[in-house]
Amino acid sequence: LVAIARGEQDYFDPSGIATATESCKSNALLRCCKDLGVASELWDPRFIREFKAKHCIEVFAEHVTTKKKRKLWRRKDAGKLDYPYKE
Repeated sequence: LVAIARGEQDYFDPSGIATATESCKSNALLRCCKDLGVASELWDPRFIREFKAKHCIEVFAEHVTTKKKRKLWRRKDAGKLDYPYKE
């Protein structure tokens, strides 16, 4: 046995139990990967800063339905943001 983890996820509606269950599985897998050191650079702030500087740009975007504006990161080669955001 190498790693054991329990995932967690809130749900507020009985119809959301299936989605919450899948989220729990993903959360548990993420925690096991952290224990094993899989993709550990993703939690390293220095790696994150270097990756963003090289591959990403920060853009102002507006949420289409709520009209709230915020700064988001996107890859340089990805083009404009998709719904529900608009640059």
